[in-house]
Amino acid sequence: IGILEFTWKDNFGPASGAYQAQIGSRAVAITTQVLNLQERNVWLEPHIESYIVDDKSNTYKFVDMEVQKPFTSGIYGPQTVASGTLTYVIPRDVSGPKWCYELAPINGGGEPVCVALNKYSQER
Repeated sequence: IGILEFTWKDNFGPASGAYQAQIGSRAVAITTQVLNLQERNVWLEPHIESYIVDDKSNTYKFVDMEVQKPFTSGIYGPQTVASGTLTYVIPRDVSGPKWCYELAPINGGGEPVCVALNKYSQER
């Protein structure tokens, strides 16, 4: 896949207010557009294929929180854009976090595509 657009919100709070991050953690919302670069249809499963990783190789998986435009799973054709928001919970003091998307083996697998969560990519 290729990443076309990427923004993130730190200390994200869902609209309903139902979710509260545990003490010492924070919720992060990633909004992205990815492009299917393969020459065939692929089933994208962003809730399983994406994660946040820190500089100690700890991974943080998707956590289901209410968002306005969720990134939904589905079949995406060649050169088709998939987009939406995904949510995660990470420690407040995490070092060097990156959001990664790694295609499942059924979709061709390969190396993950990662984007650093830093002050330059944060949505304001």
